[in-house]
Amino acid sequence: MSQVTQGGLIMEDRGSLPGPLPQGVVIYDITGPLFFGAAERAMGALRAIGEATQVVILRLEQVPSIDATGLVAFESALEELRRDRIRAVVVGLRPQVAQAMARVGLRDEPGRLDICAGMAEAFQRLGAPLHPAVPGRPPGNA
Repeated sequence: MSQVTQGGLIMEDRGSLPGPLPQGVVIYDITGPLFFGAAERAMGALRAIGEATQVVILRLEQVPSIDATGLVAFESALEELRRDRIRAVVVGLRPQVAQAMARVGLRDEPGRLDICAGMAEAFQRLGAPLHPAVPGRPPGNA
């Protein structure tokens, strides 16, 4: 199952983001179910981020489910980020994932663990500038 889950770091600006990627911020996209093997692999990638990183945005919009072992690995990674004084922002939780995280006490605590509905909200919480609204494009659709 860990083979169907993919992840990747985004460390430069992309046009699909709601604004310019702020300095010191990286985005980690995860796609697929978050079970132990996939979670360990994803969290291993987070350990490799540079020292200049101040914030990691974890995009989970494409994660349909997480199991208990995935939660343990996820919590462990969040704790490592906290120890390294790196702010974690989680974006786009689907209902099953949100419920599982709430059951183990992972809740929105702005500045400690930010849980946002979308990237525009994440950028706003970080105080990052947003691109001006483009006619015909819904705001924050990134």
